[in-house]
Amino acid sequence: MVNFPLFKKTGNNNTYYKISSYEYFEEIKRIGKKYLFYTIEATQLPERNYIRDLTENNQGHFISITEDEYEEVKKKCDFPK
Repeated sequence: MVNFPLFKKTGNNNTYYKISSYEYFEEIKRIGKKYLFYTIEATQLPERNYIRDLTENNQGHFISITEDEYEEVKKKCDFPK
């Protein structure tokens, strides 16, 4: 049983995730100096599989981080005003 939320990032520090459930996650992508924020609700099998990959991390591509680290990166995002 997984205790949500989970916080992860990629090894190159370009993508950060907050996984809230097997159906929903937030993603922050760093592109150059910009940080883009996305919310994804898994309505199709590929999206659900991606969330499963994030949570299980069988390939070791994702690094667990703290909620504080995720929130610090989220503050850098450009949200619509």
